[in-house]
Amino acid sequence: MFATIQLNAHRLHHALVFVERLVAMTTIMASSKASLWKKFEPTYIPQVVQAITDAVREVIHAGAVRVVVPMNFPIGCIPIYLTAFQTSDPRAYDNMGCLASLNGFARYHNDYLQSALAELRTEFPNAVILYGDCYSAFESIIHRAASLGFDVAMHRKHVAGFGGAYNFDTNRMCGSPGVPVCPNPARCIHWDGVHLTQDAYMHMAQWLLADLLPEVQY
Repeated sequence: MFATIQLNAHRLHHALVFVERLVAMTTIMASSKASLWKKFEPTYIPQVVQAITDAVREVIHAGAVRVVVPMNFPIGCIPIYLTAFQTSDPRAYDNMGCLASLNGFARYHNDYLQSALAELRTEFPNAVILYGDCYSAFESIIHRAASLGFDVAMHRKHVAGFGGAYNFDTNRMCGSPGVPVCPNPARCIHWDGVHLTQDAYMHMAQWLLADLLPEVQY
């Protein structure tokens, strides 16, 4: 057993460890009223961030020395939330056509998490602790949609569904009988209203690798 622990510590020491963000935050957002979002910021987000930093401490104590913590997406750009909180008030949307309040919530979470990671770097000066800026990576896809080969008119709609302004209907989700499948998903950013297409994730991964690798020393 001791040999196994040593082997795992050796592997972690040479690995780039990703500590996945907690997606429960966006699940709660989906079932909440817009008026409650601000109340979650000072009460719920610190608990989420604490769970993430506890996980980072655990993997470092287990032997990891290079850790990446992904940030949250601009969730106000995701079809499921655009549909759930759709409004006729143009002031509710930012210059990308996304819900400004939800994106503000995501930025609050990301800023809080970045501050917590800064404290962890002081606690573990010999470890490289980085944040994966998924927010900026996703924004870069939106801003470069045409040059990346995406259909700009579809950048807030998903490909495997129909209904409403964003091709999204909670009663007829992707894979349901009668729901059409897009013949060319490579032209779209959103897949099922919650997740992105493979091409969108590929471009996000390329952005993140270019941003992170210079900071990772082997």
